[in-house]
Amino acid sequence: MPALGQNLQAYKETGFGNEKTQQTSQKFYETPLLFLSNYDTKIDKNLGTMSPIYIAPTLAQSLGYKSNLFYDQLNQMKTEVPAFRSNMYIDSKGKLVDDPAALSKKAAKDLQDYHEVEFDTLSGKQYETHKLYK
Repeated sequence: MPALGQNLQAYKETGFGNEKTQQTSQKFYETPLLFLSNYDTKIDKNLGTMSPIYIAPTLAQSLGYKSNLFYDQLNQMKTEVPAFRSNMYIDSKGKLVDDPAALSKKAAKDLQDYHEVEFDTLSGKQYETHKLYK
């Protein structure tokens, strides 16, 4: 990130922590999110912490748009794993865990399904893509 300087130098100079603690800190990855609209979107005022992958399904659901299978899967997954990144997961109780084995069986299954779909869509043979976006 050029604005933070080479090797995140701005974080180091301001005492935000060293590189290892930065990359394992939830605060390092959090960014405020603001939705503006001229209409009543029925979006919850406090969305809590959520991964960016959930923004589109959250908007579609709040606007009453017909959902597709992929968005349905993401909305279901959001209840079990509201936020995740490699080796960082927030469980349904808001607790930060660093191992998917510490998540519920349902959450671990949802994450596995998500990663399989992600791989198939981006790098695989796209077996399921036609079903996901109907």
